[in-house]
Amino acid sequence: GRGKMRSTFWLSVFSLLVLGIAGLIYASRSPSLVFYASDLAPVLLSISAAIAWTILSFHSRHDVGGRYMIAGFLWLNTLGEISWTVYELVFGIIEPIGRLPDVFWHAGYIFLIIGLIMHLRYVFVPRKILLGFNFVFISLAVAYVISAVINLSDGWPELIQILYVAWDF
Repeated sequence: GRGKMRSTFWLSVFSLLVLGIAGLIYASRSPSLVFYASDLAPVLLSISAAIAWTILSFHSRHDVGGRYMIAGFLWLNTLGEISWTVYELVFGIIEPIGRLPDVFWHAGYIFLIIGLIMHLRYVFVPRKILLGFNFVFISLAVAYVISAVINLSDGWPELIQILYVAWDF
């Protein structure tokens, strides 16, 4: 009841504060501050979202499996953000494409898709419409990947980035 609402309220306030501070930093156009804010703000926002969703998932009576899978997505996304930040700020590897962050983010998409599929069991949508949407979006994703792979110019790093767009479909 009240405890989970209070917790998620304060996480929302924290997130808005982080967004506000990051916005001010971006507006300052200070290259070093923007660099740090662009690494640290996503970490803080991801942690906040993962904690809030997990709290709500533990207190839910409906669609528990789907909610836990989405929580898994948010935690994997958080690990991706943290590892990206470690690569950039600790190891000095700018844009560590093809490394650990991508593993977390791609694995997270699998959790998200499974969680959304599980959630659709609790939402009334006619089966024919669902199948039609799935066919369209999967076809778009496959067509996009095939087209992108045919025109691939940068190799492995480019393919990793292409897969994010396919997952988004």
